[in-house]
Amino acid sequence: MENLLQWIGKLATVGESCTYEPKPDDPFLRAYCFDARRIPGEQAYLLAMWNESDSKDDSIQLLSVDSAIGEADVSNVDIDPQASPGYPAYFVVMPERGLILNLRFEHRLNGSQPFRRYILGFMQESSDFCVWDEDDDTKLLGYCEDMAKWDADSAFLPLFRYQLVRRGGDTDWLRRQVTNIRKVIRRAIIYPKLPEHRPMYESAYGILGLTPNNRQSAGINFEYDFKVRLTPEKLEQIIAECAPGEVDDAWSDVGFVMAKQASKIHWLSGSYAREKSVLDVARTEGGMVDPESLANILGAGHLQRLLNEAL
Repeated sequence: MENLLQWIGKLATVGESCTYEPKPDDPFLRAYCFDARRIPGEQAYLLAMWNESDSKDDSIQLLSVDSAIGEADVSNVDIDPQASPGYPAYFVVMPERGLILNLRFEHRLNGSQPFRRYILGFMQESSDFCVWDEDDDTKLLGYCEDMAKWDADSAFLPLFRYQLVRRGGDTDWLRRQVTNIRKVIRRAIIYPKLPEHRPMYESAYGILGLTPNNRQSAGINFEYDFKVRLTPEKLEQIIAECAPGEVDDAWSDVGFVMAKQASKIHWLSGSYAREKSVLDVARTEGGMVDPESLANILGAGHLQRLLNEAL
């Protein structure tokens, strides 16, 4: 993390901070880091990210990518060629604890997928582990912790993975109640441009007697349910496959309805380490959460409070 902060600190503008180029089938666009700092009194770092949106028609805030690191602000009105429509996301990285806390305020998306790609992109091409050809500074030779011991056969490879922490108690309750489950409800976001999502997208349109819109690229919220009788093995399969550890929105989920409780849905997201809380944080003139204020509040004991509430 220190290496990342040093690299960001040397950049002149937010626009230089993107570490990857989105692939055509990615369900997200570029991510920029508009502020990065240590949290006072904690072994933790705050990264304030800006996630690019594919539409300028939405009522979203705009970040100027020409603004300096640490001095970024947003506009709700001005649109110019150097403005990037999107939404902010805030991540607290705690290397010593092996934890990442994703703070989502008023926005639906939390930016976790672009964040993962962002960190991996930094590791792949901008970190101190990168070894470049002395005669061609565009040629990446590989990765090494100590440049003096560089070996072409080095086994170092950049890798960044994470998964959502689960509260064991809630999942254990579902396991104990498996014979009482009568219905499973699945919520998912379908991206028409992804090959694996396309069949379901086309089938849904076909059921309605409509022709699919080939220009549709934004994610679509789907919900469907089945009456079921589950075995413990099938429940484990649902938990493992239908509710993956990396969730980038507030929609995707799996719910269970029990016998004689038709009006109550037990959502699997309730077993994730996820909690609503209150932070008295300052805002910029554009209405965005102020990163410095957020870092100071987290450093004043609220980071541990949030962890205690979530875990």
